[in-house]
Amino acid sequence: NDECSSEAKRDWNAHIQQLLKAADVQKTLRRLFATNSTIGFLKQFLYTVLALMEEQRLTNDHLLEVLNDQNSPPEVSLLSGLSVLEMCVLIAVKHVLFLYEDQPFNFEMAYYEYDKFATRKAKMFRYDRAVVMKAWEALEDLEIITPLDKGTKVQKEYKLHLLQIPTDMILSAVENGLPLSVKEWASSGIS
Repeated sequence: NDECSSEAKRDWNAHIQQLLKAADVQKTLRRLFATNSTIGFLKQFLYTVLALMEEQRLTNDHLLEVLNDQNSPPEVSLLSGLSVLEMCVLIAVKHVLFLYEDQPFNFEMAYYEYDKFATRKAKMFRYDRAVVMKAWEALEDLEIITPLDKGTKVQKEYKLHLLQIPTDMILSAVENGLPLSVKEWASSGIS
């Protein structure tokens, strides 16, 4: 821009010329091209890289960070936006699936695992059944869990559900800012 001196512009351009010759940068740019080859996508990608840069020099690490963020499954960002209680319900579902070898599950099964954890290890996360049901319904609304049969007249607590994301994705999401007791519970095999 106009605020930069001509010397600063010359230095920046020389740095970019050198950067583009590096093998790791070329590999990253090929990955980017394989994702989307339009100029608009490239401009948006580079704008994001520059907006997130804190140092004066652009590196391949900056490019990779944005590329990996853009290529992560949408479920990862969806899970990172869940409340602690909603994550606890998902972790309870993970434990149910571990115990019952990936069979369909219902609210009562997940609530039992959640309540066992909250009673023993995290009383501060212990909520009434109705509040936990609201978290369950939020997961249904997001289609992270879905009813096996939508047309049955089974009471909602006993309606069978399926998990629509891999359980390892739950473990990845747990790493983002959840309390230690919840992280430990998530990574344990049996609750």
